[in-house]
Amino acid sequence: ACLLQPPSGRVLDQFRSDVMRCRRFCDQSGILLSFYAWGVGDPMAWFSGVEPLLFMAVEQPDVLRRYVDIVSSWNRKVIELALDCGVDLVVRRGWYESTDFWSPSLYEQFFLEPLKRDVALCHEAGALFDYVMASGTAPLLPFFAKAGVDIHSNIDPHAPNTEMKAIKSAIGGTVTLCGGINNYHVLEIGTEAEVDRAVHGAIEALGPDRCILAPSDVLTATAQPCERNFHRMIETWKKVTW
Repeated sequence: ACLLQPPSGRVLDQFRSDVMRCRRFCDQSGILLSFYAWGVGDPMAWFSGVEPLLFMAVEQPDVLRRYVDIVSSWNRKVIELALDCGVDLVVRRGWYESTDFWSPSLYEQFFLEPLKRDVALCHEAGALFDYVMASGTAPLLPFFAKAGVDIHSNIDPHAPNTEMKAIKSAIGGTVTLCGGINNYHVLEIGTEAEVDRAVHGAIEALGPDRCILAPSDVLTATAQPCERNFHRMIETWKKVTW
């Protein structure tokens, strides 16, 4: 609780100044201003490791509940600062909240309520909420819809046990789905033919409505063929959808 404090003083002043500069750029460019929030499960995994957290959930659930309260309160305060600066979209991490680590019952017990509160906070401010989780999502999809998540992003067809059509069937009527193109195997090192197939497959599975075509994660390569494939992805999307 002593470590996790929202920014203040000169750090907060610099943050507000940076956001206002970004706000002006986004307004001039006609794009959304987004804020990336660390979430709850991810900082906990970084601090304590996954296995100790799972043992804590079983053997000391009250301790873990207090831990979640501390981290979620900090995360919410930081989101409040971003919303106060006028961001349009909060992108909130959930990588380490998936069923790759937690059972659905443990997720519901410890992470669902913080998610609901974060979504409600964004909606009260008129902002959208994007929940990031690349794999292990299938049993949790009803929770995403129940929490009121606007966008579920970083969907990766190459991730284990990830079936894009099943995701679309489960929540695609109420939640916008973002991703569909593997970042490394397709965009960073793939061929143009592989990019074309990936785009067609993503749009067929996630589209045609409430679908944002995007890489499933960050692109780290700065040279060919990544740049070529990125533009190929956009051009193929245009041919398929326009």
